[in-house]
Amino acid sequence: MAASVPETSSSGKTTKEETQPMLPYHGAPVEIVKGISDIFLRYGLRSSSMDDICTHLKISKKTLYSYFSNKDEVVEAVMFYRRSQFQAEEIIKQTQDIPSVQLVLGIAENISESFKSLWPINIFDMKKYHPAIYEKITQQDNSHIDKCMQFLFRKGWREGMFRKDIDTEMQTEILNMQISYLADPENWPKLKHPAHIILLHVFVNFIRSIATPTGIAELEKFIDENPEKKAKVEASSTEFHPLFRPRDKEGKTL
Repeated sequence: MAASVPETSSSGKTTKEETQPMLPYHGAPVEIVKGISDIFLRYGLRSSSMDDICTHLKISKKTLYSYFSNKDEVVEAVMFYRRSQFQAEEIIKQTQDIPSVQLVLGIAENISESFKSLWPINIFDMKKYHPAIYEKITQQDNSHIDKCMQFLFRKGWREGMFRKDIDTEMQTEILNMQISYLADPENWPKLKHPAHIILLHVFVNFIRSIATPTGIAELEKFIDENPEKKAKVEASSTEFHPLFRPRDKEGKTL
């Protein structure tokens, strides 16, 4: 029996090649995907049309549509691009020498800063207008978070900063639920304080819930030695989820 030959189109690609998307970026150059990501963060995902993308990137529609058939594919490429910047394996590799308590605070600050951009709006729009992409990205995020959290717990145990009697799965789920709630713009009108400020409190409370006395001492020492971090929270009301517990004249926590 003669071997079958894949059909080809006028573009020279096989029919199979044309029907299967080239993930993660559908074959688009990283520079274009990064540019679109910047546009979404500046103007919003829903507000940025395919025409807007072409205008801002100074490319033709023909060029854009040679990579993407529709906006769903554009959104998918952008979200995979953003995740590629924060691969669990790379984060673990780069943070080996950072003490676990400081690492948690660094993660908190990075997420808090992202709340000040249109990132939460992008996620909300993706969930509402591109649900299939949202589900796919959420699954990837959950896997990424699980890897990072397991690394973080093991690191904290080795350093004597985190208790070994904690339920890591439960703690991770609670933290994820809090972050997800704060990341949803629909919940912002219900909040008494800015979401990015509350998030910092959430992470510090998270550390306090899993830390050993050594870990709590490290937390308070690090905060005291970094006035700019302390100022970020003290600028808001400390009555809600207090980040810093009151101290007596000798500096002991009350």
